[in-house]
Amino acid sequence: RGEIDILTPAQKRVLGLLLYAGGPMDYQEIARRLQINEVTARRHMNDLRRSGVEVKRKMSDNGKRGLFYIDKQIKEQLIKGKPKSDK
Repeated sequence: RGEIDILTPAQKRVLGLLLYAGGPMDYQEIARRLQINEVTARRHMNDLRRSGVEVKRKMSDNGKRGLFYIDKQIKEQLIKGKPKSDK
């Protein structure tokens, strides 16, 4: 997909983590798994969303943290590649 082509390597690492993590994660968990600062994780997430990647957000069970994930349908499109449209 076009929006993935414009991502930086660091943003692609965050996207890859979200695609294969197995569940929603907050900024702290993203930062811990990628061994980056939490502020940096937040910046990369915002950049992903601005670039057009459909990152979903929901609140944790206790309502204190935002958890991020990629919807199953979007995940399949990103992993398999978007089908090319007929010309």
